[in-house]
Amino acid sequence: MKVFISWSGENSLSHKVALALRGWLPQVIQSIDPYVSSEDLNKGTRWHDVVSRQLDETSFGIICVTRANVDSRWMNLRPGRSRSEWAILAA
Repeated sequence: MKVFISWSGENSLSHKVALALRGWLPQVIQSIDPYVSSEDLNKGTRWHDVVSRQLDETSFGIICVTRANVDSRWMNLRPGRSRSEWAILAA
């Protein structure tokens, strides 16, 4: 099952939580294939196309929200773009 993990803010708490989930989730549920753009997006690729494709192919999404990024437009753009089910993780 593909899981898109959404975060905002390089080196932020949101990003750290996303990275921790990326490493932990497959250890708990082996069928999970997590996607975090900072780790899974190849340098030099057209990020918008790749992220859009990932959103189209994903089964489930997790949004890592903190006080610092709660108003970020990226926090609303990704879930609004996808037909997947989403969970919000507040840190």
